[in-house]
Amino acid sequence: QHLMLLGGIMTTFTILIVDDNKITTELLFSIFSSYKNFHVITSNSGAECLTILRETEVDLLLLDIMMPEVTGFDVLEEIYLNNPESHMHVLVMSAQNNENLVKKAFALGASDYLMKPLSLIEIVNRVKHYATNFVQEENITRKESTRCHALSTLTQ
Repeated sequence: QHLMLLGGIMTTFTILIVDDNKITTELLFSIFSSYKNFHVITSNSGAECLTILRETEVDLLLLDIMMPEVTGFDVLEEIYLNNPESHMHVLVMSAQNNENLVKKAFALGASDYLMKPLSLIEIVNRVKHYATNFVQEENITRKESTRCHALSTLTQ
């Protein structure tokens, strides 16, 4: 799978997978790192996730909610407080099938909510969906940038 922008330029889609269960992060890493143009980072704690997010531009965050110390909700709150205009999508993963927790995740900015145990087909399709939308948004931005440049050239 290639992520191609207009003009044939390849782009990278960065995914950060955060779960205190190392088996989950290793499994998802092995799946998504096999895709060309997917840059995959893993973390097993909410605190480390926040550090990575400060240092790295991430396009999609796969985030477990129930983690010790810094929870997924803490991470969502931190993202919203520090960067309320973030375009990063957050796909929450949780074994908790509680309507209030689902509502809280969406209220804090989650884009999606997946129940554990994860269906690999479902999570792969969701990630592909976000990656495809990312490329489409990048293409729109490139078109607008090209038009603005052309207009500025005409007015000079």
